[in-house]
Amino acid sequence: MRIEISRDLPKRKTDFSWQKGISNCHAYLLHRKDVLKHIKPAHDELGFRYLRCHGIFDDTHCNPKRIWEEKGHPSNLRRSEVEEIMERSRLVEEEHPFVSGQGRTEVKVECRTNDVVLITVTAKEQTKETVSL
Repeated sequence: MRIEISRDLPKRKTDFSWQKGISNCHAYLLHRKDVLKHIKPAHDELGFRYLRCHGIFDDTHCNPKRIWEEKGHPSNLRRSEVEEIMERSRLVEEEHPFVSGQGRTEVKVECRTNDVVLITVTAKEQTKETVSL
């Protein structure tokens, strides 16, 4: 094998973004105090800006990879298959019960390992029928 390097090629700026981050295994481990105890000094001493984790998505909601795997890992998807995967893995808004009073609102959500939950609180417009005196 012979490798030739030409000095006549146009020069490009090198992207050193990989030097600004570290990896931390599964994202759910960031909830552990012992893990944070090690990450904080590393951040303070090294000054990293990014923390890379795997396992950040749950297995049942908004998971296009799971649907693709169910289809047998096809390398070439038809447009209809892409549309099906997008539809089946889209974020779905659901109403969820909550308790509110004394200046607090409490929402109980069951989370498993690697679950990601998006909670949006929207105030309904008050009408004469909804205002309690």
